[in-house]
Amino acid sequence: MNNCFVTGAAGFIGSNLVDRLLADGHRVVGFDNFSTGQPKFVEGASHNANFRLVKGDTLDLPALTA
Repeated sequence: MNNCFVTGAAGFIGSNLVDRLLADGHRVVGFDNFSTGQPKFVEGASHNANFRLVKGDTLDLPALTA
């Protein structure tokens, strides 16, 4: 089991990557500022204990290190 970090996790491509990584048994931290992403895209992943969603921007260092 690997730890994975996905930026843009609530976007179309990012959410599909999150779903695939979780299906393969990885732990995933999804990171998104929701400027274009939608919460509904990570709704299914949010029920998985191996998924954590962080709302933030990659320019925000404290959010990246939380």
